[in-house]
Amino acid sequence: MAAPADLILTNAEVHTLADPDETAEAVAVRDGRVVRVDSAYEVDFLEGVDTEVIDCDGRVVLPGFVDAHTHMDAVGRRLVHADLSGAESRDEALDRLRLRAETTDEGWVQGYGYDESEWGETDYLTSDDLDSVVEDRPVAAFREDLHSVSLSSAALDELVARIDEADVHREDGRPTGVVVEGAVGVVQSALAAGPDEMRDLLVAARDRAHELGVTGVHDMVRGTPAPRVYRELDEEGELDLRVRINYWTDHLDAVAEAGLVSNAGGEFVRAGAIKSFTDGSIGSG
Repeated sequence: MAAPADLILTNAEVHTLADPDETAEAVAVRDGRVVRVDSAYEVDFLEGVDTEVIDCDGRVVLPGFVDAHTHMDAVGRRLVHADLSGAESRDEALDRLRLRAETTDEGWVQGYGYDESEWGETDYLTSDDLDSVVEDRPVAAFREDLHSVSLSSAALDELVARIDEADVHREDGRPTGVVVEGAVGVVQSALAAGPDEMRDLLVAARDRAHELGVTGVHDMVRGTPAPRVYRELDEEGELDLRVRINYWTDHLDAVAEAGLVSNAGGEFVRAGAIKSFTDGSIGSG
């Protein structure tokens, strides 16, 4: 007789995706593994005294999704800082930044994910826009593709000495506040998260992944404590998300010296690929 399941999902529309036309009614899980996908009648035989049974009330059950290209710290930043994605107008994006400024006392005001094309416009956020958010603090609003960032006058003044002039958008010879590519890296360095902040970002992103049914991610990691934080979370039993770390090419020597190869690691954290790109972004020009 088969051992009882730890969890049964029943009264569901289960899609295994092995056959698009085939569905089942129930799923049984034991020790973190799916042990049966079948009719509710058959799966009921695996119910024991301690089995948790969830009646799905006819709802759809799917296998966990794997995000094959993501930046988990950026996902976390949208959740922790101002999320500009989905803003339907320039004014709405600026209002979200103002709210973030009002609920924090000091430091940079950060926003992530704006897309001017969603507003029916072609102009990015500018220094003039961001100067209206808060007077005495630097403001940075990242475009959704992370290949450009809009800076307030205070932010631009703080970083201008470190930014290549070629990466600064100008209009009539005056900086608009929009910087691209290499300059984005300068801004990201100025806003770099230490291990404690990175933990907050990755935990927020982890929880968001769970909400969306994402059970595995390929995270593109560049110059952050993220690999260390992932491994610490795993050791503490706090990860519950399969993470494949794809290191950028500027990590290549360190990866080689450490002897990391693809798939090195455990169940939840593994080394993946080396990432490189030679193009930019259409949206950021």
